[in-house]
Amino acid sequence: MALNLDNLLDILNKSVEIPALKIWLSLETGEIFHFYDDFIIAIGLVPGDIGEKEKWLRVPSATGIGCSKELNLQFIIEFAPSFKKEAEIFLNQVNWPRNFRNFCNRHNLNAQWLEYSDAAMRQCLRKWLEENNIKYFEPDRNEYR
Repeated sequence: MALNLDNLLDILNKSVEIPALKIWLSLETGEIFHFYDDFIIAIGLVPGDIGEKEKWLRVPSATGIGCSKELNLQFIIEFAPSFKKEAEIFLNQVNWPRNFRNFCNRHNLNAQWLEYSDAAMRQCLRKWLEENNIKYFEPDRNEYR
């Protein structure tokens, strides 16, 4: 089994917006299931054995693999260093994801953020997959690992 890194990355990006999202990887087939409500399991929309350690691996959220507020702050330091103090304040508020999006909108940094965060998420995800001995491939690079 070789996992398509892009597919997992797309789902992992959703976990930034939906922190309660649960992502499970089948160790047998490489299928990825994601949902945010345990009711989905109860009504049979995902396999009944999901969660069994021999068959499934829980994929951490984006923050769980190292892509969190610190990544946002690093981006600001790199691309808008004069706003570091402002960023440190709003990143410590409860609604920091929205504050960060608004900041990027105000300063026309959306394109740079998408490129920066995609590269960082890929790096974090590659590391996590390798630590868990999961083979993966990147379609845009024609690479298998």
